[in-house]
Amino acid sequence: MKTIAIIGAGPVGLACASWILHKKPDAHVQLYDRLASSDDAVSQGDSRGLAVSQGSHLLLKTIGAWPDQSPAIHTIHVSHRGHFGRAIVRREELQQDALGHIVKYADIHLSLRHALQKISVNSPNFQWHFEQKIDALDVANLADVIIHAEGGLFKQQDWQEIYRDYQQSAIVGWVKMNQANQHMAWERFTSEGPLALLPSHKGSEYLNLVWCGSPEASNRRLQLDAFSFLKELQTSFGSRAGIFLEAGELRSYSLGLNARKKIIDQNEVWIGNAAQTMHPVAGQDLSDPSG
Repeated sequence: MKTIAIIGAGPVGLACASWILHKKPDAHVQLYDRLASSDDAVSQGDSRGLAVSQGSHLLLKTIGAWPDQSPAIHTIHVSHRGHFGRAIVRREELQQDALGHIVKYADIHLSLRHALQKISVNSPNFQWHFEQKIDALDVANLADVIIHAEGGLFKQQDWQEIYRDYQQSAIVGWVKMNQANQHMAWERFTSEGPLALLPSHKGSEYLNLVWCGSPEASNRRLQLDAFSFLKELQTSFGSRAGIFLEAGELRSYSLGLNARKKIIDQNEVWIGNAAQTMHPVAGQDLSDPSG
């Protein structure tokens, strides 16, 4: 039987390993993880929100990896600053339970780890290699089939085949509103790029923020005091979601397109951010505001 090596054990690599073993428990799978076997680093890790499509939601539920805190999107409100009109998409129109969900990166990473641990109990040919230096692996001799799931952020990837720097960055974090916005997602297009507010695990009065702009503008905004930051955000977004009261866990990510010309090459395949990074406005499935 052919052997499979999965390089990288972030959410995409873990989901891939779990799905393979779910479908074929006796598969010979090797998973290479840069983290330790302990969940400490994962549970205390990245708190940014991931937008998860309904399709990915169903797949993750199938393998028992759906996190408990995952607010659903029932309605999406789309508008363009300074222009007439709006578009509203409701779940009822598409006959779906939800249009998507928002989960914390750390939560989905942890739930996928636990799901794989349960699935692998019935998989005698599965091996999980922890604390691996991914760059030091002898990839050519690892297995018959190599699946690259190393991921990475746009400006941190050392390969550039189809490349476009949008000269934008996104401020992500959370904001607290003066009113509840239950199951609402807002997309506001501005002259600088999209500004999105998404449901948050913190409660209905909180929203996840993705505010795109030039790197200079994003850096300047991150240096503002709390009052000035919220005032500028209110001016850019408007009052349709309410009044911004607080903002927290703010940081900035560079945005761009980085895609491989070939995602399958002989016995190697690239998936997730190892295959492509993109602007979050185009993200699908396990899409990430950082690219």
